[in-house]
Amino acid sequence: MASANHAAIAPNRRGKPNATRLVQEAVAAAFTANSTPLYVSLSGGMDSVVLLHALHATCPPRTTLHALHIHHGLSPNADTWAEHCAKYCASLNVPLTIIRVKVSQASRTSIEEEARVARFYGLFTHVPPGGYVGLAHHANDQVETVLLQLLRGAGIAGIGAMAERSVTQGRVLLRPLLTLPRATLTAYAHAHALTWIEDESNADTTLKRNFLRHEILPKLEAAFPGLATTIPRSAVHLRTALPLIESLAALDFAQVRSATTDDLSISIPALQRLEEPRALGVLRHWLALSGARAPSAARLGELYRQAVSARGGSSVRWAHGKLTVLGAKGILHINQIH
Repeated sequence: MASANHAAIAPNRRGKPNATRLVQEAVAAAFTANSTPLYVSLSGGMDSVVLLHALHATCPPRTTLHALHIHHGLSPNADTWAEHCAKYCASLNVPLTIIRVKVSQASRTSIEEEARVARFYGLFTHVPPGGYVGLAHHANDQVETVLLQLLRGAGIAGIGAMAERSVTQGRVLLRPLLTLPRATLTAYAHAHALTWIEDESNADTTLKRNFLRHEILPKLEAAFPGLATTIPRSAVHLRTALPLIESLAALDFAQVRSATTDDLSISIPALQRLEEPRALGVLRHWLALSGARAPSAARLGELYRQAVSARGGSSVRWAHGKLTVLGAKGILHINQIH
C-alpha cells in the first residue's frame, strides 16, 4: 500500500465555510492515525472520487490507503468504470484492487439489494478483520434511506438508517461525509477539477430510490429546504435511543431466562408477566442472540401471541428461516436447523 500525502486544509479567503474546508475537515475528523489499514470503496462516481481525494489530502502521513472497486458486471459500461478508477488511483499513487462479483438477477429481492449484498461481500473478502472501510454516503443518501425505510414500515433500527461509524463482521465502516449535502460534494469536485463516471441506472425511476431522488425529493426540498439536515438529525435521535431499548431488552431477558436449563431457553410464565412491548423486545433480543435475521413485526407478533396464550399442556411452534421456536411445559427454546 502507498502512504497518503498529508496536506493542510485550504483556508477560505472569504471567511465562510467552503466545500474544500467542509469536506476535508469532515474526513480528517473521521480518520485518525489508528485508522489503518484503510480501504476506500471506490465506485468511480462523484461521491467516492471526492472521498478518496479528500482522504489522500488529509489523512495522517503513516496511514496507508488502498482503493477497492466492485465490478458488478451489471452495466455494459462496467469495464470503462473500472478503467477510470484505475487511472484515477494511478494519478494519486494509491493502489487499487478491482473485485468482480456476481449479482443474481433472478432473486426475489430487488436488484439494488442484491448488488448491495454482493458489494459488501466483495469488500469484506479483501478487508481483514479490524480493517477500516471508507464509504462515501452523504446527507442526501441518508434522507433517501430514511424515507425508504419509513415507506417499508421499518422499525427504529431501520429508520435510524446509516451511522457515521459502525462495525460489521469485524470491519469498521466509516462514513465521514454523512452530514454533508450532495451539493457540497459537487462543489468540492468542481473546485479540484475531479472527473467521475455517471451510472446510467441512476436515472432509472422504476427503481425506488431513484424515484424518490428524481420525482419526490425535489418537491419536498422546495417546501422544506432544510430536510438534508433535519431528516438525518431524526435518524441520529433514533440511533441514540436504540442502545437504550436494547439494554432494557437484555435486562428483561436476564429475568425471563429459564432457571431449569443451561441454554438460552425462556420461561413462558416469566415472559407472560411482561407488558407486551417489553416481551416483544425480549423475543427480538433472544432471536438476535441465536444469529437469526430480524423477523417482521407481524411475524414477531405471531410468536408473542403463541407464547402468551400457552397454558397448561398447550405448545408453541414458530418457524423462522433456519430455526424453529418450540414451547412446551412452560419453556421456550430454539431448535436450529443446519
